[in-house]
Order: sequence, then structure tokens, then C-alpha cells
Amino acid sequence: DDLSDGVRKICTEDDYVRFIGSIILWEEKQPKMNVHFDSNGLITKIYNVIDGQQRISTISVLAILISRRLELVRVKINAKLLGQHDEIIDSIANSIDDRILELQEVYSTSINKTNVNPNMKPIIIRAINSLCNPVVDQWTLKGNYSDYYKSDIGRLIAEFIDNKTINTDAIQNSKLKENIKRIDKWLDAIEQNEKESLDISLILQQDDKTLNGIINQAISISDIEQLNIESQKLVGGAIIILAVVSFLLRKTYLTVIESPTESLAFDMFQSINATGTPLTAIEVFKPQVVHSMGENYGNSQIKAYLDLTDNFFNQQTKSATKEKLTDDLLRVMALVFDGEELGRRFSEQRDWLTYSYNQCETDSQKEDFIHWLSDLTSYWTHIVITRRPKLAANSFKLVSHLIQLGLDSGDADLAALCIFYLKDASHVMAHNLLSLFYSKLLRAQKSKNIQNAATEFLSVCKACAAFFTLWSSALSGFPDRIYRELFNHKKANLSWLNGVDNQNSTFVKDHFKQALNDKKIFDIHCTENSKKLWIGNATARRLGYGMNRKVCRFVLFVTSHDKAPDKTLGNEGLMNRGMPGSSQYLTCKTWYSPDYEQIEHIANQTKPQNPQYRLDDNLYPGNSSVVDMIGNLTLLSKTANTSIYDEWAEKVFYYSTLTSLSPTNSVDLKNLAEKQGIQSIPPKLFQLATSSNYIAHLAPLAHRGNEGLPWDKFFVDARTKRICELLFDDMISWL
Repeated sequence: DDLSDGVRKICTEDDYVRFIGSIILWEEKQPKMNVHFDSNGLITKIYNVIDGQQRISTISVLAILISRRLELVRVKINAKLLGQHDEIIDSIANSIDDRILELQEVYSTSINKTNVNPNMKPIIIRAINSLCNPVVDQWTLKGNYSDYYKSDIGRLIAEFIDNKTINTDAIQNSKLKENIKRIDKWLDAIEQNEKESLDISLILQQDDKTLNGIINQAISISDIEQLNIESQKLVGGAIIILAVVSFLLRKTYLTVIESPTESLAFDMFQSINATGTPLTAIEVFKPQVVHSMGENYGNSQIKAYLDLTDNFFNQQTKSATKEKLTDDLLRVMALVFDGEELGRRFSEQRDWLTYSYNQCETDSQKEDFIHWLSDLTSYWTHIVITRRPKLAANSFKLVSHLIQLGLDSGDADLAALCIFYLKDASHVMAHNLLSLFYSKLLRAQKSKNIQNAATEFLSVCKACAAFFTLWSSALSGFPDRIYRELFNHKKANLSWLNGVDNQNSTFVKDHFKQALNDKKIFDIHCTENSKKLWIGNATARRLGYGMNRKVCRFVLFVTSHDKAPDKTLGNEGLMNRGMPGSSQYLTCKTWYSPDYEQIEHIANQTKPQNPQYRLDDNLYPGNSSVVDMIGNLTLLSKTANTSIYDEWAEKVFYYSTLTSLSPTNSVDLKNLAEKQGIQSIPPKLFQLATSSNYIAHLAPLAHRGNEGLPWDKFFVDARTKRICELLFDDMISWL
């Protein structure tokens, strides 16, 4: 977070720096006894780290992983651009070489002695008393690193110095292994330009001064923009990683405290890390508000709003939970209020609250600012931190809450479903937008505009769900940047501070459609072309099981809602639009129903080994398998999904029993089985059929099987296309 936020900040603030804490050191007076090395005086000055071990170790690991990543990126760029853009290769390569040399000083120290090999040694080791057994780490003049560096961190650094490799299999420390995994995943996202908040667009939006502050040799932003998309992505990943290094080495600060004695070092450690409940930015900000209002505070509306906020945070019994909630809430508040991308630093949050409040020119504006804070605590209470409804739930607190706020029961249920879906899919950025319209709904309670506010809230909930579904089905990553742009003060926006006139669902929908248009999966001028573009991208991306599973599940719900079997000759097994209310899937009760709990592969995901298995072999063409496509997926209960048989015939038998309008015990199961060529009904299949509920979305599948038609790649492709067509039509109606 520190590095990501810092890179964003230095693109616009030349003097921005980041403080990441303090470390306490105590000089080792007896290095020969307490720190082991095989050549006297190899390391001339040694410190014990009293406080800051994790910080120093993690930064060292970070430097190693970045160095390794830069080496790999340089090879890729050279292979891709050689002979076409040599000036860019030279500029990037020179910068990478220089940064790698600088990073060496973060994880190693240079030794200038005769016979030293290698001349770089780990800057940190894990040392214990030499009289103890076993001895942990030793600095060595030229010995084999594996004989002298026994701790995970010492061996990791020494091995990288020796042969530039990282052997995570040999690491026993779970925290170290997890940190390596996290950092590598973060670097993957940066290199691939996947992380919307930290990609090459940060640099391309600036001027050449910003770029030249990151790389050594002058190339211009226009040089990068002239590259094709693939090359720009590759070069962009390198530049953003170099920006991270630049910020880490030049803009990141530590306080280093060197104690003359060990006892004083531990006294300082105890004082600096004294236990107690840390204050949050809101708790420090509140006295400033009270002081600014003087004697008027006691009877003010501002006090009432702050009391509501206090009650919310006082319910949090754990200080860590309280701090995280404060961070999350204030980051949303700042972005929606004035487009500020607030970090998680206490001082930054406190300063933003103080500045924003003091910038309010009138008492009414100050009250509105505190009111917004209070509205957010209500949003967090009823929407963000509420527990996930239980499976098979029949009532939902969120639905009841929205009904109390003015939505009718049907609208409240649909709005709640959209919220549950977005939460389940981890689409966190949607809270920024939804909280704004939730606040407007709260404020409309005592006015004549309550119905309009309720309609707008539902409309925005549906728009968020539709946009996220269309985006995720055709593109990779989360559309976080699209939400940030809604509050960007440099363009038309809907922030509290200067975008009130745009706070309507039409503005939101237009913004979402423009974002899809910019990604070339939509045409704002032609709905038919939009459908063609989106379906082409969705099917090419293999919309299905490999994507966000919650999105995949939502797609199946949407395309089962009020749908019926297509009885047209040649379309057996496909679905068409049915009568309104004929099959209700877009409800909270259905979303949390055990009957639709899991996604099932109709043709098994892994090809069964049974030689009698009769499904199309073309469903399993290796790594490009089509069995994961949406056309081969349906919804079933967990019990059925784990118990159902492999054969298409048995599946059709089961689907048929679940879509009969007669009770299962009155269906002629024997004749149904014979029709499918099943000689004897497996007992488990019979039990499943007689114990399950009516499942409407299986009717098209049963119809295809009962017509004697196969389940093959040709039909999976056709069903995928039909699902995409139905999904697009429904989602675009929400937009």
C-alpha cells in the first residue's frame, strides 16, 4: 500500500515523501563471540536490531524480488523490441542496470578484502550466541553459502547473491514464504498492467518530466504511445516497476535510532511500542469540530451526526477492527466527497478531515460534511459489515431495511440481490457509488422526493451489477479506475463537493457505457453493434468457469430468470424468453437457495476414463477445453453436484424428473429410464430425483435429451452464444 500509493503521489507531487517507521539498533560489542564469521574483521561494524526486524527483512526481500523481476523484464523487452525500438531498449536497459546496482545496497554489503568470494554479503543474518548449538548464521569470506547461512532469510539473500535464484521450497518460515508470494503476485499485476490503480496510464497521463525522473536516458511519452498495445504493456510494466524502485530508494524514509547500550535500547523499544488503544483519525478530528463550534456544539445537528458515528465505532470491540473500518470508511468518504484517493496513513487521514472541514465556508456546508460521515456509518452498518445471509434463508435484514427506507418489496429485494452479488464477487469499489445514492435515500426520508430517491437507488444498484457483469465477462481485472473517474474533479463528476447536479442514475449509466465503449466492447451509437462487439469478446475470453465464479453464477441466474425452453426445430436445449414471473431467479431467496448453490459442468470438467462414456471428445481439446464455457454450465445443489452420474443419459433422466409438472413419485420413472437407454435406475439417482425440488432452468436440457439429441461441442458453442445474447439484452436494459 505504501509503495503503490507513493508511486501515484509522485506523479503529481514532486516533494511527496513517505515515512515508514523507526528502527532501534544497538552496536554489537563482542562480534567474535555473538556473531559468527570465518574471517576476523570480515564485517567491521555490526548492529543488533532491537526493533524493526520484520521491516528490514521484508524490504530486503522486496529488493531481491524486484531485482530478479527487472532482469526478466529486460530480457522480454529486448526480445520483443530489438531492431525496432533500440532507443527505448537502451533507455530501459540502462535504467534497469542502474536500479539493480542500487538495490544491491538494500540487501547486501560490499566487502573489500583479499580472497573474498563473492564480494557481496547479506546485509542481515540471524545470529545467536556462539556457545549455543546449533549455530545459525555466519558471514563467510569465501565458504559455500549453504554451510554458513542456515536461517531462511540469511540463506535466501546469500543464495540470490551467489546465483541469482530463489528457492522457496527450502524456506520453512511461513511468513517469509507468504511475503514472497504476495510480493511476486503484486509484481505480476504491475508488470501485466492488471492493477487498475498502478499501471502505465499513471505515467502516460503526466508529462515527460515525470518519466525522466524514473528512467535515466530521455525518451518521451509519445515514444511509448507509438508502440503497439502489447509492446506498450511490456514497456509500461518495466517503467512502473522502475517507478516503485525510485520511490523506495529516494522518497521513503526511516528513523534510525542507535542506542549506546542494550538496556537503553530495550527501554526505548518499550516506550515507543507502549500498549494501549490507538486513536483513529476520526477520534482525533472530533475535538477539532467541538472546539470550532464552541458552545453551539451541544444542541447542534452536527453533534447528533457525530454521536451516530461514535455509536458505530464504539460497537467495535477490537482496536484492529476499528482501525480497519476507519481506514475503509474514510477512503470512501474522501473519494466520493472530492475525488481524493486517501491512503491508510493516520496523519494523511487526519489532515484530510481537518482540511476538508475547514474549507467549508458556511455552517451548512460543515454540517453537510459531517452528515456525509454519519451516512457512511449507516451504510457500513446495514450493507458493508453485515453477515452474509445463511443458506436457505427466507428473510433478509437488508431487504427489510430498504423497505423501511421507501422501496417496495419487489424493488427492495432486487436492489438487495444486486448488493449481495457485488459483495460476494468482491467488487469493493461499487461501495463508493452505492453509498452516495444510499445517502441520498436517507436524506429523502423526510421529504417528498422519497419515491424518486428509491427509484434512483434501485437503478444505480442494477447499473452497477450490469456494468460489472458485462465488464467481467469480456475483460480481465476489476474496473476500479472507472469508479474513481466518477469523482474526478478534473472532469464532469458526481462528487459531493462539486458534482451534485450529476448525482443521478442517467449520469452513472452514461459513464459506464462510455467506459465499455472505450474498451471497444460496446458501441454507444449502435445497440446492435454493441451486442456483436460484446459477444465476440465474451466468447473469445471463454466466458465461464475460469472467470470470477460469482459473476459466472450471476450470469446463469440472469439467463434462467423468466426463460423457457426453445421449442424451435434445431434449437432443442436452448432457452428463450418466457412469460414474466414464470421462473423467478433474480431474488435474494433464490440467490441463497441450496438448490442453486453450485455451478455444475453438464459434461464433466475432467473427462471420465470410462470407455463407455458417450460425450463428445471435442469437448476436451487439452488446455483450450470448452467444457468450462458458460454453455456447458448449469446450477445445482451441492448434494446433486457431487453425486450426479457422468453419463448424458443419466443426467437427462435426472433433469427430466426435476422439470416434470407432476410430483416425482407419480412420474413413470421406469419408462423415462428406458427412453434414455438406462437398463436399471441407479439407487442414488432415484434418491436424488425423489428428494429434489422443481428446477425450472433444467427444462431446456431435459428437452434436448428427451429428443434424443447429443451433448457435444457444437451445441455447447450454440448454447454459449444464446446465453450471451440473453445476458446482453437483460444487462443492457439495466444500463
